[in-house]
Amino acid sequence: MYPRIPYTLLLGALSAAIALSQEFPASLITNLQLTPAQVQTIVSLNHDFDQATLPLQQQFYDLQQGAATELSKSASDSTIVGDSYARAEMLRRDYNTQLAQLQGRVAAVLSPAQIVLVNSLVDAARLRGIVYAAASTNLVKLPPGAGSGSFVAIAAFYSGFGKASNGLQSIDAVLVNYLHLSEGQIAAIENANTGYSAYLARQSLKLQQLLYEIRDLTAAPDIDAARLGAEYVAMAQITSDQSAHTDETVAAVRTMINPSQEPQLRALDHAATLLSAFPDAVCNNLLVLPADVPLYFYYFGNYPSFAVNILASPRVGTSTRPNPFASNGCVAATATPS
Repeated sequence: MYPRIPYTLLLGALSAAIALSQEFPASLITNLQLTPAQVQTIVSLNHDFDQATLPLQQQFYDLQQGAATELSKSASDSTIVGDSYARAEMLRRDYNTQLAQLQGRVAAVLSPAQIVLVNSLVDAARLRGIVYAAASTNLVKLPPGAGSGSFVAIAAFYSGFGKASNGLQSIDAVLVNYLHLSEGQIAAIENANTGYSAYLARQSLKLQQLLYEIRDLTAAPDIDAARLGAEYVAMAQITSDQSAHTDETVAAVRTMINPSQEPQLRALDHAATLLSAFPDAVCNNLLVLPADVPLYFYYFGNYPSFAVNILASPRVGTSTRPNPFASNGCVAATATPS
């Protein structure tokens, strides 16, 4: 006969399981085709890991703080400083040992086909700089969450890609080389984007004017609801028109690609769809972060939740403080300096 379990305990456990599963990145469920059972197993494994390693993180911070305090003295004791850093290194090794064990358990949850999908995220990540360069020239449209606007410009700049040396300075040389663009194609793409940039500038001015008018209408003692509503409708229309114009520009620019270049362009399209899944996988320990793919290109301060584990590297947390064991841009869980 099975033992009776209190209803309140079962309800509490169910609520906790639901809360944990809700923190699992949707991008991973979609791109890796994970089942609900797999998600719950991975979430549970990672939750247990969090609980086991938080004390290590706390001790690590305490040792760092102790070393910093000693070093701030006019006459620092090298023995104390050396002992603190040595113990911190041993904690890091212990953490990595437990992490490797966790990664093995998480990997066992995946099917062979899903492991292939995980590896495809790395292939896509290696194309990220070219994807951003293509997006900045309207050859590729980034999906929501993959970055846009100044994000793309910053990522391309820090990726270290040079400009084409043919006088057309807004197409990255890496994109020219990847697609084997001819001078005629470069000129045509540049011409199309010049018109697009002028259009965006005009739209920006219209939006700015509408924002000023909305501000004044909202600040008035008697608010003219009809006019205020009309201003918001006008803003929504401009945004819709801009999105449609962007789609038209991308379609027009892509017609400048010849059949021999289409496979490379399709590879960029596919990589663009996976860009948001890659950092979720890395920071949730489903995959080892390759040395040639720095994760900070994906975030710039926007981190996923810390409750899951899918790739092999220290994971992301609910705070914005760097994980003491991480070197990939992910953040820690809840340990704080005492």
